[in-house]
Amino acid sequence: MQVFTSPPPSLSTPFPISRILSNTSSALISLSPPFRASFIVRKSNHGLRFKGHSRCTAEVNWSSTAAEVNGAVDSSSDFSASVSRTAIDWDSARTYKDFGLTFEGKVEGRNRGGLKVRFNSLMGFLPFSELCSSRFCGEKVYDLEEIAQSLVGAVIALKVLDVDEGEKRLIFSEAQATFNEYKESINVGDTFDGRVGPVRDFGAVVYLRFPDGNYYLRGLLHKSEISWDFVQNPGDFLNVDDIVRVKVISIDR
Repeated sequence: MQVFTSPPPSLSTPFPISRILSNTSSALISLSPPFRASFIVRKSNHGLRFKGHSRCTAEVNWSSTAAEVNGAVDSSSDFSASVSRTAIDWDSARTYKDFGLTFEGKVEGRNRGGLKVRFNSLMGFLPFSELCSSRFCGEKVYDLEEIAQSLVGAVIALKVLDVDEGEKRLIFSEAQATFNEYKESINVGDTFDGRVGPVRDFGAVVYLRFPDGNYYLRGLLHKSEISWDFVQNPGDFLNVDDIVRVKVISIDR
C-alpha cells in the first residue's frame, strides 16, 4: 500500500484532497476541510466510484505507483446536497475502521463507563477499558475518576473499534492506537517487567513497562505460561498490581 501525504501532481478533482492510500484495486481518498470525509474507491471497468455515493463518479487511470484521478461529478448534483454530513461521517468512520487508521479526537464529556469523543459530526464512545495502559499504570496509580476528569477537553489519538450506524454505535480505542505506534519497537523474545492487571480464569492481562517507565502496551499471560506447575486458577499465583518478569512469545501485528 502506498501513502501520499498530499495528492500527486497529476491529481485533479472537484474536492480538496488531503491524503490518498492506494493499492492495485482500491484506494482511500481523504478530503480536506471543510469536508473532512473519507471514501473508499474501487477500480472497475466503468471508472472510479465512491463507495456509498452513487452520484459521485470519476474516471481512473490506475498504476502501481499512484492513483491518478481525473475528477468528474454529475453536473446536475451538488456534493453538499447529495449526501448529508451525518451519512458522510458514518461512511468515514467505517473507512477508518476498515483501513485501521488513527485520528485525533476531542474528549467532550464522560459517563460512568468511559468518555464521549467527537468524530466530526458524530459523538462516539471510548470505554475506560480501551484507554492506553500508561494512563493508569506507573509510580502513581490514578483512579478512573481522576483519569476521566483530566482527559475532558483533551485531544487524543484513537482508532475506530466498532461502527454500527443502525444502532448509532461508534466505539473507539486508545489502546489500539498506541499499539500501532509502539508495535514495531517490540519483538518476539524481548523481556519486560510487567504489572498484572485483571486476572481471569484463562490468565491475566499484563501491562509492559518500557525503558522510560511508562506502560504503553498490554498483553495476555495465558495460565499455561504462568508456572511450570499445573495452574488451575491463575488467581492462586497472581494478584492485581503484582510486578512480574515476562517474555514476549508472540505478537499479533
